[in-house]
Amino acid sequence: MKKLFSSLVTLVLAISTLMTLAPSASALDIVLSPPKFEFIVNPGETIKDVIKLTNTGDSEINLIPSTQDFVAAGETGKPGFVDPAENDASISVASWITANNNESFVLKAGAKKEIPFTVEVPENAEPGGHYGVVFFSPPSAGGQVAIEQKFGALVLVQVTGDIKEEGRLDTFGIYPEDIKGEDLASTSSTSFFSKLPVSFAVRYENTGNIHIKPQGKIEIYNTFGSQVRAVGLEKVLSPRGVTIEEKIVDYLPINDMRGNVLSKSFRTFRSTWEGTPYWYHKEDGTKEIRYKGYPIGIYKAKLTLNNLGEEVVEEVTFIIFPWKEILGGAAGAALLIFLLIRYRRWSKKRQEEKFKKQFGIKK
Repeated sequence: MKKLFSSLVTLVLAISTLMTLAPSASALDIVLSPPKFEFIVNPGETIKDVIKLTNTGDSEINLIPSTQDFVAAGETGKPGFVDPAENDASISVASWITANNNESFVLKAGAKKEIPFTVEVPENAEPGGHYGVVFFSPPSAGGQVAIEQKFGALVLVQVTGDIKEEGRLDTFGIYPEDIKGEDLASTSSTSFFSKLPVSFAVRYENTGNIHIKPQGKIEIYNTFGSQVRAVGLEKVLSPRGVTIEEKIVDYLPINDMRGNVLSKSFRTFRSTWEGTPYWYHKEDGTKEIRYKGYPIGIYKAKLTLNNLGEEVVEEVTFIIFPWKEILGGAAGAALLIFLLIRYRRWSKKRQEEKFKKQFGIKK
């Protein structure tokens, strides 16, 4: 059995399966670690591991473990949770997982506890990716799971066998951020802007049976073919996927958080050129990223995507022309010239009248 920890981190999953608004895991004063597991296993194999929970609150909490499968909910990378009976059996994993023998437990104030869980892979398990989550939740008054306060750790299992690692770049272009990924193919890429920001979309399709992490970058070139420097921010991750720092780079990173594209699904990654980033030091001693610069001209955006070891390169051209500002300035200049001409005529006429009056010249 080979175990891999994903580098993508979601510190706490705070979700609601039936309600739009729900308390997060932090509302329960619970810290969960690690938030995500990845395993590569053989059919018939059993995996054992632990999830570490810490109660940072002032009172003890009774928790009940439960499991569900998860699928891609749209194309933003957010998971959608479903019961195993309602999911495709070929990718289900929740029914294989048992956490703490399915028994509730008490986590005292300030206490830490390791919760054991097992993943029993059936002999006839289908090769490829299987995606689930181990939830923890306080019981309701009736003893059932309080679904509005679930939080948990993702479990991604790759069953060995006929693994198909296949994927392709579906779309690259410039699109408003409110356009959904599934609508990109039927929408024309934007090519004219009056000012920044310029938002790029990279839509990727996983056609295989295992999750993959495509990554890449977008470089910006100006009218003269020179690369524009210092255009993006890239997150630097630890081996466990925790963000260590952000650094200013000469490109816009694509999937620097190393997010998964689940098998047989699409995912859209977005990256925005907002100008030249710089660190602004505030009076309270903290710092934040701000942007400067007002580019103008014809630009080329070059995408280089690492697709399963092969580079895929695509380009789009766009124009930034601040026509509103320029027309506004031209209109202002025209008005000023008009007023100056009117003033000169008025002043000349006034001088003539003054001269005639002074010397008694009649009209």
